[in-house]
Formats: sequence, C-alpha cells, structure tokens
Amino acid sequence: MAEKPLKVPILLDPNLPSSPSTLPIIPSHIASWLLPSSSSEAGPSRRTALACADNTIWIHTAPTSTSKENVQSPGNIPFITTQAASSPSSPRRNRPTASRNLSYSGRPRNTSSASSIAGKRRTSAFSPPPSALQLPTTTLSSVSASAAGPDQHTHRGSVSDRHDLRESLEKQKERREDGSSMIGLGIGGIGRRGLVGLHGREEQDERDRDRSGATSPKSFVSSTSNETTSNRFGFFGRNSLSADNDDSESQVGNRENEEKIKEVQVDLEMEKETREDRKSSQDRRLIENLISERSPTIPSNLIPPPTGRKRVKEGKGDDVQRIVLRDVGKGKIVQMKVFEEVDSLVVLRDEGLLDIFSLTTLHQTAHIELESPEEAKSSSSKQGLKVPLFWSWKGTYLARKDNIFMFVAHGLPWPCALPSPNGEVTRVVMISPTPSGVGMDIAARLELPGEGGIAICNNDDESYLMHCTPTSLTSYPIIFPSSAPSTTATPALKASPQIRAVSSAFSSPYLRSSTPDPSAQRSRESSLRKSASYTHLKESASSPLLGDHPKEDREKEKGFAKFLARRDWGRKGKEDEKPEEPSPGIGEGKEVERDGGGGWDGIAVHGQNEGAGWKDGSIDVFWTDGKKLRIRGNVSLPSGQKMQSVEFTNGWKCLTIQSENECHVYHITEEFKGPKGRLANIKFDNSTILDATSGSSLDSSGSLCYATPDEIKLVNIVRKDGEAQSLLRLKESSEHSRVARIATSSVESVFTSDSTGNVIARSFANVLAKATSATSANDDLTIDRLDSPVTCLTTIAAGADEMTKEYLVAGDEDGVVRIWTTSPFKLCGSWTLFADPVKDVASLNMPQAGPLHGCALVTSREGTVGLISLKEMDDLFLIPASRTPLRRIFIEQKDILLAYANGKARVWNTQTQEFRRSTGLDAAEDMLQSGDWAEVLLSRTEEGSALSPLSYVPPETKDLGRLLSFDLRELGRWLHSSKNNPSHSPLAALRSLLSVFLTFSVDEKVDEICTSNLGIHKPDMSILTGQSESESDIFNYAQGVDVWSVSPVMTGLRQLAIVTLLRPFLDSPDHERWAAEVIAYYTASLPPTTIEPDLQFFAEYYMDSSTDVHQAARMLFSARVGRMSGAEIDATVEVGQENLPSKLPPATRSSDVAANALTMLGGIALNKFETMQPSVLKSIAESVSIFLHSTSFSHLSLAIEICSKGFTTWQSYIDPSDLLRRLFHLSTHKDFASSTGNGISIAAQARLAVLHVASSNPALFMSTLSMDILDAKSVEGRTSIMKLCVYMARKKPNVLENGLPRIAEAVVKSLDPNIGKMRDDVWQAATVILNELVLAFSTIDFHSGTQRLAVGTHEGAVIMYDLKTASRLYVIEPHKHPVSAVTFSPDGRRLITVSLEEGNVTVWKVGSSLSGFFNVGAPPRQGGEKGGPFKRIEFIRADDGPLDSTSALSDIQISWPGNRQARINIKETALTFET
Repeated sequence: MAEKPLKVPILLDPNLPSSPSTLPIIPSHIASWLLPSSSSEAGPSRRTALACADNTIWIHTAPTSTSKENVQSPGNIPFITTQAASSPSSPRRNRPTASRNLSYSGRPRNTSSASSIAGKRRTSAFSPPPSALQLPTTTLSSVSASAAGPDQHTHRGSVSDRHDLRESLEKQKERREDGSSMIGLGIGGIGRRGLVGLHGREEQDERDRDRSGATSPKSFVSSTSNETTSNRFGFFGRNSLSADNDDSESQVGNRENEEKIKEVQVDLEMEKETREDRKSSQDRRLIENLISERSPTIPSNLIPPPTGRKRVKEGKGDDVQRIVLRDVGKGKIVQMKVFEEVDSLVVLRDEGLLDIFSLTTLHQTAHIELESPEEAKSSSSKQGLKVPLFWSWKGTYLARKDNIFMFVAHGLPWPCALPSPNGEVTRVVMISPTPSGVGMDIAARLELPGEGGIAICNNDDESYLMHCTPTSLTSYPIIFPSSAPSTTATPALKASPQIRAVSSAFSSPYLRSSTPDPSAQRSRESSLRKSASYTHLKESASSPLLGDHPKEDREKEKGFAKFLARRDWGRKGKEDEKPEEPSPGIGEGKEVERDGGGGWDGIAVHGQNEGAGWKDGSIDVFWTDGKKLRIRGNVSLPSGQKMQSVEFTNGWKCLTIQSENECHVYHITEEFKGPKGRLANIKFDNSTILDATSGSSLDSSGSLCYATPDEIKLVNIVRKDGEAQSLLRLKESSEHSRVARIATSSVESVFTSDSTGNVIARSFANVLAKATSATSANDDLTIDRLDSPVTCLTTIAAGADEMTKEYLVAGDEDGVVRIWTTSPFKLCGSWTLFADPVKDVASLNMPQAGPLHGCALVTSREGTVGLISLKEMDDLFLIPASRTPLRRIFIEQKDILLAYANGKARVWNTQTQEFRRSTGLDAAEDMLQSGDWAEVLLSRTEEGSALSPLSYVPPETKDLGRLLSFDLRELGRWLHSSKNNPSHSPLAALRSLLSVFLTFSVDEKVDEICTSNLGIHKPDMSILTGQSESESDIFNYAQGVDVWSVSPVMTGLRQLAIVTLLRPFLDSPDHERWAAEVIAYYTASLPPTTIEPDLQFFAEYYMDSSTDVHQAARMLFSARVGRMSGAEIDATVEVGQENLPSKLPPATRSSDVAANALTMLGGIALNKFETMQPSVLKSIAESVSIFLHSTSFSHLSLAIEICSKGFTTWQSYIDPSDLLRRLFHLSTHKDFASSTGNGISIAAQARLAVLHVASSNPALFMSTLSMDILDAKSVEGRTSIMKLCVYMARKKPNVLENGLPRIAEAVVKSLDPNIGKMRDDVWQAATVILNELVLAFSTIDFHSGTQRLAVGTHEGAVIMYDLKTASRLYVIEPHKHPVSAVTFSPDGRRLITVSLEEGNVTVWKVGSSLSGFFNVGAPPRQGGEKGGPFKRIEFIRADDGPLDSTSALSDIQISWPGNRQARINIKETALTFET
C-alpha cells in the first residue's frame, strides 16, 4: 500500500475575518447550495463558495430558517469515493518485560505455555492484552503483550564489535582457504569474528580478558595449540578442493561473505529497534500512569459512532473554511459549478486543472490534470518526455445515464494573434469514476471539428453531447463506461484512451435530415481526416467513433493478426464469443434537426430538455432531445452588454444573465401552447436589474446568490416580490503582517521578506514572535534590500553532492534578482534582468544541463528567461518572451526548448544565443523522444524538507506567501539525523513547532507546564493549521478551544502532530516527566466539546514508515480503544469483519480495504481482545496467516506486527506451528534481508517476532525448531532453521537452554555421513550453530581432536556425541540435579562436569581405551564403582546468593593450567584440583 502524504499546512498571520459573517475578500466566482441536516430538529444550512483571484475558495456555512427550500436527500446522491488511506509498513515494537533474576535452584524448566501473574487487571488507555488462554478471567499474562528483557549476561559475541566484523568480512572477499573445511573446527571457519573452528576459544578468551579482565567461563585451551583445521578434523568432511575449482570456490566465498554482511546489517537494525522499543515501552508506561491519574473529560455522548461517519457541527452559527487549491500558482479559475446530483463542487482553471470537492464534507474527491500526457501503449522501457497540446479550458458539464455519470470538460485553442497549431477544433475530456470506484480518472480524450461551446442533454434512455460552432450544431451520443466496477477491468478502462478526431455528419447550419446517406457520410469523414487541422491527430481505423469501415478492414481484423494478438489463451471458448464493451466516449455525430437558432457562442441544457444559446447580447431558449431542437423564445440585452453566463430555472420560469457589472433577471410573461399542449412560444420581461454585481449563481429552486462590492446576497427570484437577504459581508483587508513571504533553509532557520523589500535571515521562533517591542535590529532597512515588493523568494541548491551549496534567490516586481548564500547569509550579486515581475527560479543540477550545470534559471511573468552562473555570479544571457504564456522548459547540453500555450515550441542555442528553430509541439515531442533531454521543473519545492513554503505564490494573494507545509515524516528523518550530532539539540526547533499546534488558555496546568518546564510559549501571531487532501489545503478559521470541534480528522491530525513532536522530549531526563504530562492531557483529557477522531484515522498511520509517527499513532490508537465502550467496539467489529482478508475472495485479499480492516480489528484485539467474539478472533488469526504468505512487504510487515504482539491469542484459533514456521522463513530468507521503505528489513522484524514468541511460548518454539531441523522440506529450509538457531544463541540463549539437548541432537543427526547429500548441504550451517552453542552455553563443549561433543541436561545427565559418525556414543549420569557446566581437558581425555545445585564437581575419563572396544556404547571404565565418575569433589560456595539463569554463564569460569590440572572459579569461590 502506498503511503499518502502526511503534511500539515500552516498559515502564519492569516487575513482573518473580522467576524464569521464578514470575509476579507473580493470574489471572482460564486456558488451556493443547501446543506441537508443530519438532525431532524435542525434545519438545513446554506453553504456559499466564493472563488478568489489567488485560486483559493472560501466556504461560508450558516444555518437557515428556510424549511421550504428543496433539499435533496443525501441517500439519493451517488457519492464519489476518495482514495482510501493506506496503512504502510513500519518497524515493529515489542514491549519488554522485567528481566528475570532466578537462583540456580529455580531455573526455568520446560513449560507448555507462558507463565502468568495472577492479579486484578487495571483498565486503562494502554492496557496490554491478557493471554487468550485466560478467557474469561481477568488475569494478565506477563509475556503476552511484552517481550522479554535483555539477558543479565552478555553473549561473548556481543554486537558491540559488529562494525569491525563487517570490515573484516569485506576483507575476506578476496581470500579463501585451500584446505577442506571439516565439521567442528574446520566448519568453524565461517564462525563469527574470524573464529577458526570451535577449538579457537583462546582468541575469544583473549578478547574477554581484554574486555573484563577475567578468563572465559569456558574451558581453557592452551595458546600453543596451533594445529590446522584439517589436521584436527581430518576424520571426515569434504575432500580438499582442487586447483581447478579455485575460481568457483572463490565465488562461493564471496557470496557467503555478502550474506554475512547482510546478516550483520540485519542485526544492527534489530539492535536499533530493540533500543527504541525499550524506550517506547518505558514512555508508554509513564504516560499510562499519568492518564490513569486524570479523569477523562470527554463524555461518551461526544464520541462519534465508529462507523466512519463524520459529525457535522450544528447549531453553532456561521462557519468559515478556506480551500487552497493544489498548484495554487497555476492558471486562473474560469468556472466554479455545483452539481447537486452527484454531491460535487467542480472548480476548473484555464490551464486544465480540475478539482472536485464533496458538497457535504468538502473533502477533495479528485484532482484531474486535463492536459496530462496519455499513457503509452507500448511496453518499451524508454518512454521519454511528452509535451501534450495546451488549451484554454472553458467549462465542465455532467452526463448521466441510470446510475452512471461522467464529467465532461471542454477547451479551445489558446487565444493568440496567429492561427493555432491545434487547429480549429474543440477539445473534450471525459472524466469518470475509476473501475474500483475510488477516485476519478480520464476516460476519453476527444477533439471535435470546429471551435465552439458544448452542452450535455441527458434523456431517460440516452445522453447526447451537443457541439455548437459558428456553422453547425452537432449532436453525439455519449458512450458510458461499464456500470459495475471490477478489479479485472479491460485495459481500455484502466489505461488512458487515445485522442480521437470526431467528425460531424453535416457542416451546414441549416435544417437537415436526421438520417443522412452513409456513403456521403464516409466521404465527408475522409475529407475531414485529411484536413490540415487534423494532421497532428493519430488516426485509428478501428475507432468506433468514425462510423462503419470498409469490408476489407473488417476482414483483416478477423485475420491471423488478431489470432496472434490474443492474450486470453487460457479462457474458455464461450468467453471468446462475448462482445467487447465499447470504450467510453461518443458515437457518430449528426447535425441537429432544428427550426432556427444556432451559431451561438455559448449553449446550456438542463432540466427537462430545456436549453439556452446566446451570442452578441441575444439569448434563444429552446427545447431539445439531443436530436431535434425547437426554439421557444428570445431575450435581448441592451446594446454594449457582454454576457458572462446564462442560467435559468425549470420551464424557463426565471432566467438570469450575468454581464460584466450587472445581473439581469427575466420572468415569463406569456406562454403559448402548441397543438399537443406543449409549450410552443414564450415571452419574457426584464423585471429586475441587479447593479454592481460581479458574479451570481442560480440553483434549481430559484434562489439567486449574487455578489456586490460589499456583501453576498440571496434572493428567491421565483417570487417577484421576494426580498434579498444578506448572507455575509465583504471587506477587503489591507496587508498587516511584517512577513510578506517566507522561505525555509531547515526546520530551524528561515528567510523572510517584508513589504518594503527587506530580506532577513532569522529563526522560526523569531518569526512567530510578532510583538513589535521585541523587534530585532534585523528588521531595519538593509543596504541590500530590494527596491520593490518581493515576488519570488526561494532557496536552491547547486554543485556536486559533496560540494553542494545552498543559495537564497529573491526577485521583485521590477525584475531585479538578488542571490545570497544561506550559510553564512551573505549577498553574492544583484541583476536587473526583466522589465516585469520575477516569477520562478530553478537550479540546473541535472546532467543534461551540460555547460550550464549549476546555473540558476529565472523566469518572468511575461515568459522571459534569464540564466545566472552561480559559480562566477554573472548573468549569462536572456531568452526573449513570446506572445503567449510559457508553459514548460527542457534542456539538453547546449539547447533549451521552450513550449508555449499557443502550441508552439522554440529551441534556443546557448552557444550562438539565438533561436535556431520554431516548431509545433508534435515535432518538439519527437525531438524530446530522440534526444537526452531533461525538464526544468518550475514552481517545485525541494524534496526532503520537514518545513517547506509554497512553491509559487499567486501575485494576487496577500497571505499565501506565509503558507508553510509541515511534513511529519520528514521531521522524523531530521530528528534521527540530529541524534547523530551530540552537539546539536533539536528541542529548540520542536518548541517552535509545538507552539503552533498546542492550544493555550484551555488548561491552566498544562499551560504552566509548557511555559515553565518545557519552554514552549504561545506565539504572538495568529496561526491556522489545516489538513491536506490531494495536495489541496483546507483551513478552518477556528481559534482557541474551537479548533478541537472542527472535525474528527482535524482533531486526530493535531493530536498526532503534538504527540510526535513531544516524543523527543521524553528522551531528556529534565523534560521527561513534563512531556508525559502534556501527552497524557492531549491524548485522553481534551475539552468536553472535542469531536473525537474515528479509530480508522489512527489505524491509517499504525504501520507508518516513520518511527515517530507510527509510535505516536499506536499510542493514540490504544488510548482511543481504551475509551471505547463494548457497544462501540462491537459496532466497529461488525463493520470491519466482512472486509478481513479471510472473508474476501482471493482476488481482493490484497486490497487496501482488507489491509485497513486487519489493522483496525487486529489493533483492537491487541488491546481489548476479551471484548471480541471467538469467531472474529479466528477470522483475524486466519487473516494474519494469509498476509504472512503475501508478497507485499507492507502486508508482511502488518502481519508480523499483529502476529508477534498477539501470538498467545492467535495460537488458540490456528496452528501456531505454521505461524512460527513462517516467521522462521521470513527471518532467515535472503529475499527479506534488504531494508524496506520503513528503514527496517522484514527479516529483522520477523526475528524480533520470533524472540517475542520464544519468550511467550518456549515449549512450542523448541519443539518446532528441533522438528524443522530434521524434517525440513528443503535444504534451504533446514539451513534457514540452523541460521535461526545461531541467531537465538547470540541474542536469546536463555530461550534455547531448556531445549539445548534436543537442538544439539538434531544438528548432529543432520550430519549423518550415510546421507551424503544432506551432510554436504548443511555442514557449514551446522558448524556455525555448534560454534555458537559452545560459545553461548557452559553446558555444552566440543573437543576438536577427538571430534566429541558433550551436552549437559537438566536431569543431571551428560550426552556424548561422535561427530565423525554423527551418532550418540553414550550417556553418563554424573549428577541428580541440573548440570551447570561441562568441559574437556586440552588432550580430550578428561571431562569435567559441574552442578551448582549439588555442590560438586565430577571428573570422567572419556578417552579411547581397550574397554571401549569390547563394550560399545558405554563410557570407558572409570576405576571406581560401576557407573560412577573417576573423581567427585564436593565444594561450598563462599557466596551463597542467587546466580543468574542460563547455566550461570557469568559466574562459572573454568581454566586448565595443565593437561591434568583444572581450576574452577564460581564468583568468590575457587577450586583447583588434579584430574
């Protein structure tokens, strides 16, 4: 699942309304509609949208007492679904338990389930889940929700020197031993840290002595023992490799070392995750205790039902919101239209940007770039750059058929003095919901002959697109997409369709027959396709839009080429016979049969086939069904009036005409009926003229909303005597802020400009301190200030990666450009490049820039381009502007290609400094495809910044220059980079950001903590935070405590930002307590008026790639679940369980919906599984198992997280061994060792899960592990399991202790020489695991000379294995209590065993003897009583305190001063004796 951006828009010092009913704007477009009420008691609200010249939309919502207005029921509205939020993968966090400190007499034994601590379960926001086996009691498992703590002892191969190991492994890539690597020492050549065999403990002993000053707890081997690996293990193993195989052996060695390097990287990732997890668990426990001390102040009736339904504020008076459109600096708004039938507000800009918002929620449902290039049909890997034609877009319309709808947009060639290369055509783009039903996409791109307006005629059975040109009125039947969204949609629906040239049947404006001659029709089509205006179009002989084709074409379609083109070879024959569904678009065009009219500049059709056409101050009203048109009446405006829009109500009862400064309202005065009672002719009178009206909007009920210079008024024009009422007042405010524009260098330092041209470097905290009394000297006029207001302020980077320098570039209204270095802030140069304002700046850092690499490219608003060398700080040349706007710039070494809105392109040669070519965009695209060009991206912000300004600020704005985008994920990356710099503290920058999100004057205690203890102060300026949807920003003009009652999403977003920003304070001992207090308040003790976020909101970020974000989201998720009642949880489960992967068909199990459902219900189960039904828990467990076998890393990450944290619950519903085996595979397979997008590999994550499972159910872990070593289905599987044993021996040896004999025996049996293939495949892995076991446990020892392996058991026995034959030799019984240590003498003829519980040491003869030849399978004769040891020595420890678990590794040290003299140290006790 792809992560959606997590950015919070911040508007500093905005132009605030003086009151909710007074807005500081001058609107250019207006729209109004009634908003139905979700409550039966409250009436509908009137919502008014006002579009401004700066491409922002102000939304004013006010309750209305009008109860008789027609309000469409929301149940009949076909909503457009927005893109579902993803739950991306993220690192895992396990909760550590308290470390165990057991005496040697109380060491853990084999258990069948996790131990539990009985006690009363404390319910809180972060209560961990009890064990599933304890239902329905309230006891709390000690391990079900937390991972075991670190071992008291450290493994002798600690990770402290893993970096050194990586370097040594890199050096070993060129080296490989010639001799055979044998079992034991020889195989030990692949051991960690360069251990040469199992016997090489003297090297480890030296390191241990250097590190701790003590000898190794294992037996001592003389440093004089320098036998080679092959000499020690020459009894068996692989033969020596010949010289002919040296090359292949070297390759194998390199591959092995690369795998080891990956293993080290995985271990380092795990170490980092473990540290962060431990700290996170401590923080959560602290916050949990603080939350339990507070009484939640949010009553249950304010918690919204968990069904995803958003509550709308009611009864609170006026509400003001502001939408900043995506790419706000591009184009101008030409239309803002309400389509109540589909709950959509559509905003169109002249450059082809279409934004669609929901009328009820104001959420953005789609953002469409109408001029986006088409998707290539070829499978070529090199697609190249594309330059689609540019158009001037005019309007959008709605086409409907049954329950299917499409938006239709049309545009004309960009106006210019010369003929357009686009030809005299009208561009039409159709937009429909995607096949999945989520969002919208372009369904068809069309070009109609002739320039003119279009209208949509929607009939009951068919819909038509009517195209009106000066010479024709053509109607085209609309072809709609399939009504049923399907995941297996045809490629025609998924891919962008090809441009199709559509011809009309008749070009005459006069009345024609509706059934033209087909032969004449084809003749006209042929001539149209060959016309000059269509030379740039792609012809398609198979297009269904051009009518029938010749017979020979149809025969070719059925020929051998079609047979070869088939892709569905596996389908049944019946499916081949199904006809293909037509692509969305239009059918054959025909001239409309009419009795007059035509040649209009604009046309509109709606209602019951009622329409109007207008031109030169004259309006014709007509009836049409898409095939015929009948004129019904005419209206004329006074001379000199230019019409902007025409609207009318049903039956033309009222008609409004908006001119430049007036709105004319007409009513029907006379009606004449025809022979069949139909309306034949009507007359209008101009009853009302609304003066000084800049815009108007008429809805279906007859309510006219219009704008005057001072206010927005509403009047019902159906009633002639209706009085206009004021909706809101308009009062344009003057610029009041000392900050006009802002650019960022980092989270801490920014640059600002003021209205006088000053450019100042300051900290972000200083920007927020608005008080004039604290004005610094930097606010004075500077000597290098610009002479006019700044129009462009941005930072750019130039130079190579290691020599990158950052510059600040500022341009003003006079065309002056100045450049500073950002660190230090120093002026580099100033140039007067243009005669008009500076618009954009871009850095030429791409390789294709050639000699211009590292230069700055500057553009003006008129399209002039200037180049400045940042190395020499000199202007190079200017490229003159064109008559039409500059749209795109490309560069290739010495050539710069400029594409203009009129469809022309010019190529500038940087050497001759002149234009060498002018061509159309089609030829320009051919140049881009054939060469190595790169696009110069204008109006783009640098990626990777946590705080970034608006890329391009519209010149008409007053406050958008202070708009910043705060990226929570980038903040996490910045924080982690700051941790690597001990001399730098990020807390100062975090204090400034927190002052933006915290709400002061709500809780005095929290305010005191923030101010006095954390150093966070209330900013001196007003600040608005919003939410970003499809990169459009939505602000709600609420202040103080009201920000918590805006919407559930805004509440959740603010909580997420606050907790994320406060988490670094928890790492400081001076701030930990106070930061936890503030987190506890904003997590669970917000004001009673707060609108709580839905649980789904936090679930969206539960698996976020940013560690700080997903930890904050999980904390808030747990707190939200903790406050939910059982009924709310049941309602949530009921909605989500049907979308679990186990409930869905295989084709849809990998969908985002399934992942979201598993995140939601799995997260609830981890916190309150006892409230869920067993059937639901089973479905969740099955879904986890399904996702564990997924190929998607995000799904795997989610499944591992839920499986690990709730394993004790899931093991009751599915086979736990299968889950564990899958975790084994994920933790050891090489395909999962690479780091994913969340910074941690699946292998590291799975290993942490294995640790957690091993701690919670050691019996299951050991049985599965030992069985899989012998019964693995493949060699790779067996090797992987052995690698896992190595990992466990390093990381968690206490988990393996109880099953150590079983593991040792399984490994030995895998080396059976009678199964040569198996032995050859696993000998390396077996050597490594035996090496690690010997290093990790004092109860196992290996002697290289005799190839013997001794393993002590908890029953007091010692098992002796012979690795040459991979068999068990015999079993001795030296003790009746657990064996604490075993060791061989240097010559291998004596074996010492120690039992701390018995308090004695035994010595055994284990060398070869004559008695062993006659008594096979029995130990040598000891010389004492039968079955007894050679010697038994009693001892009493001086320190009788408890010893650590895992065979007291840190307490027992055995050394051999001689072959027959041993020394045992047990803490303060020392014992020396002869053997």
